Amino acid sequence: MKRILSISFGASVWLFLPLAAFAATVTTTSEFTLTLPSTGDGYTVSNGATFNNLDVAGGTFTLTLDPTNEVTFVSSLKRNFANTRNIGTQCNTNDSRLNEGVATTGAQVVDTISPSGTCTAETAAASGGGSGGGSGGGGSAGGTSSPPPSSSPTPSPSPTSTPIPSATLQPHVLLAPKPAVPASPVAALVSPVIILRPLTRGSRGNDISMLQKFLARDKSIYPEGIISGFFGALTQSAVQRFQEKYEIAKKGQQGYGVVGPKTRAKLKELSGMPAPSVSSPPTPPSPSPNSSPVIADIQAQIKTLQLQIQIKMIQDSINKLKKK
Repeated sequence: MKRILSISFGASVWLFLPLAAFAATVTTTSEFTLTLPSTGDGYTVSNGATFNNLDVAGGTFTLTLDPTNEVTFVSSLKRNFANTRNIGTQCNTNDSRLNEGVATTGAQVVDTISPSGTCTAETAAASGGGSGGGSGGGGSAGGTSSPPPSSSPTPSPSPTSTPIPSATLQPHVLLAPKPAVPASPVAALVSPVIILRPLTRGSRGNDISMLQKFLARDKSIYPEGIISGFFGALTQSAVQRFQEKYEIAKKGQQGYGVVGPKTRAKLKELSGMPAPSVSSPPTPPSPSPNSSPVIADIQAQIKTLQLQIQIKMIQDSINKLKKK
């Protein structure tokens, strides 16, 4: 039997949510809308969201998250989500989003969110920080001043040299100029995805974040787009949709919802990354002055993966010597 959770809005306004079960952690079974009393603006909370507590008062709402919780807030008005955890706002064409999750073990966090202004690509990275953020229709982040007027018009940037933010990769951002005939529509857009271990529900780590970034590229697979480093229920559902789309596994089959050898091989294939050579790791080329800042970030990730492989080989050799 479904339970009903009531959340207080100030002194006398109540919101009722459909829940999967009544427990310390709330799990929503459908989307619902929060309305701020001070502005009347509505904010959608994602289906399948999990949290410990949610309080709404005035122009803010306060969220309490347990270590395995994750939730996404969506604003159709493209509000800038200023918050005390300094999580950047994701700006899309038709809305803005705040992806909340807890990636640490055994720690409960509280975040106070103060939506304001209008989200833009420039204000997204600066949307964190308490009650900062933009104001009015300008949408500028707190403390960010407008550039001085110029006496001459600024020429429009060339399509091949358009700067791309180097912050967390969002589903609507292209990493580099698209080739004329890409080998794969996903490989042209994402960082290399190399996962060296099986991933199951409850797993944590940077490779989980890498997996979530990849899956978030396709909203039909991972519409929530939460990058938390934790393999929760939403991530497992996204993996299952990925496996069904590429005919890796179906419901009831072994490995369904688990990132095993076949799924890892498909991820590597779609990201366009060849298997690394441990004996002679390739040296990525230095970015040209007109390269996107994100290319340098990808190259840094490749170097990190190569170093991790070399360290693992050394550790395996030491373990073998100890057994002898």
